[in-house]
Amino acid sequence: MALVAAVIFLADGFTGLELKSLDARFRLRGERRAPADVVIVAIDDASFRELQLQWPWPRAVHADLVDALAEMGASVIAFDVLFLEPSRFGPEDDARLAEAAARAGNVIFGHKLTHIVDQQFRTSALDKPVPPLAEAAWSLGLVNHPPDPDRFARRSYLYLMHQGRFEPTPALAAAAAHLGLSMDVLAFDAEAVAARGSGALTVGGREIGLLPAGPFAGTYVINFLGGARTVRTIPYYQVLDRTAPREWIEGRIVLVGAVTPDLEDMFATPFFHMGLMPGVEVHANAVVTLLEGNPLQVPPPYVTLLIIIAAATGAAWLGGRVSAGAGFFAALLGAGALAAAAWWAFAARGVWLPMVPPLAGAGAELGVHV
Repeated sequence: MALVAAVIFLADGFTGLELKSLDARFRLRGERRAPADVVIVAIDDASFRELQLQWPWPRAVHADLVDALAEMGASVIAFDVLFLEPSRFGPEDDARLAEAAARAGNVIFGHKLTHIVDQQFRTSALDKPVPPLAEAAWSLGLVNHPPDPDRFARRSYLYLMHQGRFEPTPALAAAAAHLGLSMDVLAFDAEAVAARGSGALTVGGREIGLLPAGPFAGTYVINFLGGARTVRTIPYYQVLDRTAPREWIEGRIVLVGAVTPDLEDMFATPFFHMGLMPGVEVHANAVVTLLEGNPLQVPPPYVTLLIIIAAATGAAWLGGRVSAGAGFFAALLGAGALAAAAWWAFAARGVWLPMVPPLAGAGAELGVHV
């Protein structure tokens, strides 16, 4: 039965249940206090009411926002808003935002990777901001979220290599700008990791390891602070009219994005019981994870296989020596011990130890022998 459990594990058959067990660990841990150096400027319902504008807003409005944030001393300004088409208000509108971004010198604009699948070929293309904005940006950030099989957002790319070119995410670009890191150095290091096929990227003196194999390869697990609105969130209009406290902005990483469900950028996360999380806050949690250097660590597959074998072997040994009733209580104790170990590893060490595969292997082995 250990062999069967191992095969199911290697075929990703336990992935869905294991993800739910991870969600349970996050909820049991509860919310963590958000650091003050990451804030969200929210395109929210209150701002729609105050500005009385239809979406998409004129880019001149975003230019005014960038100017206000720069005046308040924002360390980084990262947009989780796509400007892929020329403004419907004309080229002067694009020019206004480009000029504001160039003045600020710390603006990150989003772009996205689109996968194109046809019966005869499969390819991908980068959808970038219009040229004036792309040229004015300190960096571009790839806004794609890698979805899990259940469509939850739990992980992030650190970067992607597209056609041999280094493409950072907004989280990595924002952390690099805030910490004064060179994107050229990060790109060189990322190319070396890509050439090896595995490894870690050093961000601010902390190694951020990428998952090397399985369905999560090339990503890291975000160490979520909590549910939606855990990260300090400021309505967009309050920055425009300068009523937002300067100390909330000065020296901070500012992410600008939609939080209203009407703009359809909402995700389920491990704290889904608290409601859907705006995409911009998923990025904010990714930024915090990089700044703190604490993505969840995932053991390599061989460690999980060893745990499965150990749990199943112990269950087989026990099953041949006790009655069915005693075996049942022993199984409960063993399951509790395994759950406690997984919880301790998560809460104390930031390690995502597998819980479902060894429980399945041990349970099946005990059922056969008792």
